[in-house]
Amino acid sequence: YYLEKFGKRYTYPFGRDSLELKSYYLGLTKNTEWRMTAKSRMPKDDLCGAHTHNALSDAIEQAEMVEGWQKKYGS
Repeated sequence: YYLEKFGKRYTYPFGRDSLELKSYYLGLTKNTEWRMTAKSRMPKDDLCGAHTHNALSDAIEQAEMVEGWQKKYGS
C-alpha cells in the first residue's frame, strides 16, 4: 500500500537484483515443481511461526524461516 501511495511508479524499491522467497526456496531444496513452494506443501519444519500480517513480526518470521532453510539445505 505505502509503495503504491507514496512511491514512484514503475520503480524497483529493492533493486532489480531482488529475489523473492519462493524462488529462493525452490533453488535451495532443488525441487523441480513450483507448486512445492506453497506453504501448504512445505514440510512443517521448513515453516516458522504464525503469519500475523503484522509487518514487523512477519519480517522476523520470514528471516527466521530463511535462516532455517540455509541451515537445513545449505546456502
